[in-house]
Amino acid sequence: MSSSQSQFQPYARQHHDDKFRNLPDIDRESPDTYETPDSLDAHESHAALGYDTVADTPANTTPDAHSAAAEEGIIHSRLPLADAKSRFHGAGVDASNPGPSGLRTYDKSKYDALLRARTATETPLQRLARLKAEALELEEQLQAGVHSPSSPDSPSAAAAAPKYADAFAQLSALTKSLDHITATVPASATSAEGGVTATRLLDHIKAFRDSAASSPAPYRQFSGTDYSTLSTATPTGAATTHAADTITYEVYYTPDSATLIRSTKLSDLDTRLATLEKLLGHHVEPDLVPSEPLVGMLARIDRQLQYLANPRNLDALTRQLRSVNDQLAAAARHSQGSAMDVIDGDLAAKLTHLYALVNKLDPLLPVIPRVLERLQSLQSLHAEAAQITGAVRKTVVDVARTERTVRDVADSVRQLEASVRENAEVTAKNVEALERRIKEVAARVEKFV
Repeated sequence: MSSSQSQFQPYARQHHDDKFRNLPDIDRESPDTYETPDSLDAHESHAALGYDTVADTPANTTPDAHSAAAEEGIIHSRLPLADAKSRFHGAGVDASNPGPSGLRTYDKSKYDALLRARTATETPLQRLARLKAEALELEEQLQAGVHSPSSPDSPSAAAAAPKYADAFAQLSALTKSLDHITATVPASATSAEGGVTATRLLDHIKAFRDSAASSPAPYRQFSGTDYSTLSTATPTGAATTHAADTITYEVYYTPDSATLIRSTKLSDLDTRLATLEKLLGHHVEPDLVPSEPLVGMLARIDRQLQYLANPRNLDALTRQLRSVNDQLAAAARHSQGSAMDVIDGDLAAKLTHLYALVNKLDPLLPVIPRVLERLQSLQSLHAEAAQITGAVRKTVVDVARTERTVRDVADSVRQLEASVRENAEVTAKNVEALERRIKEVAARVEKFV
């Protein structure tokens, strides 16, 4: 195709394919143009216009470029909207034959099975087994956190020790609760398919864990499989089906779990001691029973011993003790010198109040040095805040002074406006009087003339 004026002929775009709609660097507003193989002269261009490209009907004559015959090859007919609606009404897309569009199909039965597996409901026994597996995994994570490669003398490690101990105690209580729930499950609940197998599996895991904890040498093999190189101690919770009636469970265990079990048993030491004392008939006074767990108390004592083992801390304590001794000696001398003085009721009340205040401040003594250091570090900030406050106050004074000046200027402007109005009235009266005089003089002049 060629045009009579140029080498390009626009082609109106009617349909846009959806798969090319979002491609970058594509101009979808302007019409598409196509280039002819070579340039045509005027005669060939006129001859091409005589060929009907729509109906493929060649023309017998070569029309003039400016004549009406040049438009014979253009079809101006159009399909009415009502005919198009009646023709395509009720038509649909046949999805069974996608054609050459490159659409991919899938196995419906396979994906339906996956969807059903995702939406399957979890039975109570499966949930109980999952909770036990998660508890074991949490024990491993806590044990890894305790044995992480960090400095044991660092403050963060000392602060995290009681937290790990409390976590071990809570986790041990949770494991006992799960074991109690497993023991109290009725036989009807375990008679379902897979329930007995899951219970036996959990019993085997527990027995294997206890035997590994009590054995001096770690297990190297279990059921013909080498587990010495494995790094987890939890059941996978999934079964691999090799045959129609055969189910194989994989159990992962490491010797590090023995240390974890010993730590868990240590967290239950206070409860076991209380039970033993109750069996022996020994009763402890309530005031002598520690309020905090034994593991937390041991961790706190360990932190205090580490604090005392530092020479710098000992020097600071020595200086503080010397200062306290000097103050006590001065107070003793003062009390001996003024032993004959009579203490009135107000002074005794003040001393009692100060004594109660000292008892309240005694637990806060470790925090007071940090608070003082914080206040000293914030001294510059407080100084800047004081400067900003002074600047704000000065600004407020300047604003008040400016407001007074503005009010004075407004009063002056009002007085000036009043005086201008009065002057305007006087000037108008003078102009009227002058006009009357001029008229009178003009009348007299006319009389004389």
